[in-house]
Amino acid sequence: MLFKPLVLIVQLILEWLRKRKRGDASAPLPAETVRVVPLDDQHYTWNWAFKPAAAGQVRIMSARGHFHLTAIDPGVTVGIIRTYLVIWYWDRWRFRRVKAGGDAMVSDGRGYEGIWSRTYTIPSGGTREVSGYWLIDPSIRQEGDARPLRARPYFVDQLDNPHSSRRKITFQFVA
Repeated sequence: MLFKPLVLIVQLILEWLRKRKRGDASAPLPAETVRVVPLDDQHYTWNWAFKPAAAGQVRIMSARGHFHLTAIDPGVTVGIIRTYLVIWYWDRWRFRRVKAGGDAMVSDGRGYEGIWSRTYTIPSGGTREVSGYWLIDPSIRQEGDARPLRARPYFVDQLDNPHSSRRKITFQFVA
């Protein structure tokens, strides 16, 4: 009775020692590499956009915002590979959540005067301004509905870790 659990424990310890000896038990990849800080509320807007379709132009929603991203891990230069926006809203009698994909443009460190690109990295310990653009397709609002949009943006780094601001952001309608 006592023999089976004892053998199992010894096997687990031996396997752990073998992995440790080979170097397989290395430190995991960092998960917290970026801090996302939203700029002022005037920098978050949504409006109507059009998408080409077989039947003509289809109306969709477009949101954009500006953020400061800081690489906080001392050993990692961060690259943003994708971004998405998670939107919460009421649809008649139930609460819904929609995930919309988008693009993130990283500045070269000179702000608006500089060059913006999807391929720029954020150096370790450095801060860069990032502009996010998201397309919400299909649209969650009817035409003429100009209510604010509540959402939380996520920026995904090269290690596939999503990073977000600590609060939801209100996107105001701009005609």
